[in-house]
Amino acid sequence: MKKYINLFALWYLIAVIALGIVSYLFNINSASTSIASIIAAGMAAGSSFAKDYNRPPTPEEKSSFAWGATFVIVAFTTIALALIYFFGLSDKEAASISNVLSSGLFLGMFGGLVIFILLVSFWAARWSFGWYATKRLN
Repeated sequence: MKKYINLFALWYLIAVIALGIVSYLFNINSASTSIASIIAAGMAAGSSFAKDYNRPPTPEEKSSFAWGATFVIVAFTTIALALIYFFGLSDKEAASISNVLSSGLFLGMFGGLVIFILLVSFWAARWSFGWYATKRLN
């Protein structure tokens, strides 16, 4: 499954950058680009899986892929946020964010939101990987 997770990582990075540029150029809300990137990268990995094995992935393979893809998403997002925080914000903006992050109420709401986003990302990766691998075989 490592091959398909690495393929997912490559295509996810390409899609995030490409859709980020398009969002910036056309002033589009970029919140939806993450799910589109996950689905596109999952489809690329699913296509490769179908080509290699000539069968759709099993439920266990889809879940294994989705866990790895979710790890990739979290890693890339963490790196991007760290770069923005340390290099893209003024000292005043960084201090404001630090103050908000230290609030207990905010952390509870933020934690719930992160869990929801992770569940949606897991499902999108699992679904797109399995769906496209099956579709490619038909």
